[in-house]
Amino acid sequence: MKFEDDFEIIQNIIKNTVEQIIATDQLLQEAERRKMPLEFVDLVEYWRDGKLYASQVSHMAQGYMPTADCAWTTQYQRNFFGFNPALGSFEINSNTINPMNAVLEASLALGNAAVCVTVHPARKEFAVGMRNGFISICSVELGKILRTFRDNQSRVWALAYSPTENILVSGNENGELVKWDNSGNIISKTSASDWIRSIDFSPDGTKFLTSHRAKKESAPTIYHWDTESFKIIESFIHVSKTVSCVRYLLDGKGFVSGGSDYKITVWSFEKNDVLWSEEKHTGAIIVLAVHPFGGIVASGAWTGTVKLWDLETGLDVRSIEAHSGRVNGLAISPSGKILATGGKESSICLWQLPDCSILGRFVAHDGWLRGLQFIDESTLVSIGSEGLCKIWRFDRSIPSASLLQHYNSPKEVLNELRRSLDSDDE
Repeated sequence: MKFEDDFEIIQNIIKNTVEQIIATDQLLQEAERRKMPLEFVDLVEYWRDGKLYASQVSHMAQGYMPTADCAWTTQYQRNFFGFNPALGSFEINSNTINPMNAVLEASLALGNAAVCVTVHPARKEFAVGMRNGFISICSVELGKILRTFRDNQSRVWALAYSPTENILVSGNENGELVKWDNSGNIISKTSASDWIRSIDFSPDGTKFLTSHRAKKESAPTIYHWDTESFKIIESFIHVSKTVSCVRYLLDGKGFVSGGSDYKITVWSFEKNDVLWSEEKHTGAIIVLAVHPFGGIVASGAWTGTVKLWDLETGLDVRSIEAHSGRVNGLAISPSGKILATGGKESSICLWQLPDCSILGRFVAHDGWLRGLQFIDESTLVSIGSEGLCKIWRFDRSIPSASLLQHYNSPKEVLNELRRSLDSDDE
């Protein structure tokens, strides 16, 4: 029997349920009888007349499966997509106001598996770090690799451009930290702790942060560096074996980190202490993205979940089941209106902020997607484990950056987010 016939049987069960709630065992029995796993795409189709007729789902290897011991229906909420832990519901809305399609502008063969990517703040260029230790500088406008260089054969796990100078800092799996000029010449080099996982520059470019895998439980896992001297200013002990990602806050007075302890943590340089720390993810946090106008930080986890956090309160205000594999890529567009997520299963999803309605989803790579970054409001670069770097252009069905109203402060970002939450409750 064809899939469409199986699906019609499931729909009939839904429509004929008097209380508009489907018992989980009905779905499971029918799915098992038809050898038809209930995956994420099926759940989207269960939405009818403002309600999603399905039971609670669990994120499993084969997809999103109903949980055996519960049965309820979720309520439709305008422009929202994902699991809301506060309501205990899995909410889906596949109808979007501004659907976005991506066109492949260029595909660059790197010659080795890509691991990390960073975008030059002033030029239409980006740098890609690879598994064999090479770094490639690529041109967006020319759609080609400009130059390639390396210092050693250890995997380049982290890259960051200075926002104020034409320099690039790389971090390797063997703990080596290198400062390069844009021609690929080494300016400075030092050895840090084991396995550098991420690098981020302060807004003024005078300092940068690195995060690491700790050799010992009591060892520092975050270091604060002076850019000019290339020496450590201070260190932080994060209660985690591995800190996968670290990002400065917009004002440069603190930073946010995430790692294998499932926690997102906000730190203050002035207090030299934690402002708040929350464990709401159910898997290790892999990537972070701070909103370009402040107020919000996004986190992506091993489980495929993406969360938006209110930096003032520490509340997780949005939760998206974005991917079936771990989230390796996370970026917010320069306008602060679009969130891009990339999953291990090779897809890229685009979401409208602050309500997190889905704008588009497409398969970007043949291998794992390993990272992504916005070049500008209509251009995105992604890298994959198959050794390709791709440049994507978005079509004209979304407002251009010049037409989007920019924020004036982090408070405006939070106010818009909170208004969107209030509209969900109406």
